[in-house]
Amino acid sequence: MDMKTSEAMTPTLHPPIPMQSRVTFFQTASPLDGKEGVVKGVASVGIAFTYSVLMDEPVWLGSIEDFVDIVSITGSCLKVLP
Repeated sequence: MDMKTSEAMTPTLHPPIPMQSRVTFFQTASPLDGKEGVVKGVASVGIAFTYSVLMDEPVWLGSIEDFVDIVSITGSCLKVLP
């Protein structure tokens, strides 16, 4: 499959989210729902991008012993805040 670089670097399941965007989490079925943070990086690329988000406040996800400050999550579970 011959794909241009610009096509390969554009998610198809959600709009691209620029770095440093303020975002809120939704439809995660986890304690992240409604939490906010700032996009700091792209963790993986595909039809949906996975973004690294620095949380405004640490969040306990329930599956680990400590609170987390940064999470990786698919862009389809993020809304960019105005």
